[in-house]
Amino acid sequence: MLDQVQIELLYRHGHYAAFVLGACLGSFLNVCIWRIPNNMSIITPGSHCPKCSHALSWHENIPILAWLLLRARCRWCKSRISVRYPLVEALVAILFVAVWQRAAEFGWPLPSLFVGWFLVCILVAVTLVDCDHRIIPNKFTYTGLVIALAAALIWPQTHALDRITAEFAQMVARCWDGIYGRRQIVVLDLVLGVILSGGVFWLFSAVGHVILGRDRQQLEPPATVVLTPDNLQIAAAEPTAWKDVLYTDADRVELIGKVVAADFKDPESDPTLAPGEDEVRIVADDMGINAGGVTVPMTAVGLVVVEARQIVLPRLAIGLGDVKLFAVLGAFFGPAGAVIVLVMSCSIGFVAGLGFGIVRLLRGRRWDGSICFGPYISVAALIYLLRRDEILSFVLWHWLRLG
Repeated sequence: MLDQVQIELLYRHGHYAAFVLGACLGSFLNVCIWRIPNNMSIITPGSHCPKCSHALSWHENIPILAWLLLRARCRWCKSRISVRYPLVEALVAILFVAVWQRAAEFGWPLPSLFVGWFLVCILVAVTLVDCDHRIIPNKFTYTGLVIALAAALIWPQTHALDRITAEFAQMVARCWDGIYGRRQIVVLDLVLGVILSGGVFWLFSAVGHVILGRDRQQLEPPATVVLTPDNLQIAAAEPTAWKDVLYTDADRVELIGKVVAADFKDPESDPTLAPGEDEVRIVADDMGINAGGVTVPMTAVGLVVVEARQIVLPRLAIGLGDVKLFAVLGAFFGPAGAVIVLVMSCSIGFVAGLGFGIVRLLRGRRWDGSICFGPYISVAALIYLLRRDEILSFVLWHWLRLG
């Protein structure tokens, strides 16, 4: 084990190593960001050109430098390599150095430094995947929860307790037959952070879904909507699985239009779903299709094609991925830190969303008000990670002043 003097020397002279390590992990994150949302393995096959599938050699995988040396083009097929690859590598490298400097300034133990680096990787990956696909994969959030719990159990010092939650957790821990220590207090603070931050955000999501849970769209000209037992397809878009359309058991898709084609496994199916010139109101989910008060189970449906002039889709005010991400932050930061990150992310998201909406309107483009919230949560979490003590002092000073 390293003594305190060795750790201080390591912190003083390790900036370059932190940058190189961050760039290498940024290169690996590029793989995760591309493959995980597409349900691909991050292990096999190895790194390759997405156009010609040529396997990259070691020198073509050098972070940042390879992109510059190859002049942003594949050496074999000459297809362009996105500038996002070196930018992600550089971003992670810079954030690693920033966490390193913070650790050196406040004398973090080495496990805390590693946990901070891990959180940086999770937040960068979540940001880019949410921007690309508007999802936050469970593999990121569940991994974050496991690492947070493992770190709290193995290295309790990695979980920074603020004074308020530490005193509350210690008071509750006394109820455990008088046996309490830092590890028990840390685990209790972690559990409280997950329950309160994830639970509160889940409540926001549930209430928002009740209030804003229906996205009514007028389709001009009418669009072709295809209903099958497995998915829903609107116009020329890719088919979407029902599980990605319906967020709760009560969710339904509503259509108003003409049935232009229907294929049933049961010949005695609802006649209102037969092709015709009359408009019908159709309510569908993954269990069945209802028209005219009669429901045809999806097990009897092969295909229904509707020329729809109106469609009502379920809509989440806050995605469940955001809820899970807040649970992860509650595990790392505790309940007080998660609340601060919540306020900061909402403030950043409001300002950014307002600016984005104004720009869209000035350009004459329609905007439904939806934004990817994951990036704003990540930005707020990174600010809190790098400026935690200053933020807590500011909040506590204003709290005492108001009190």
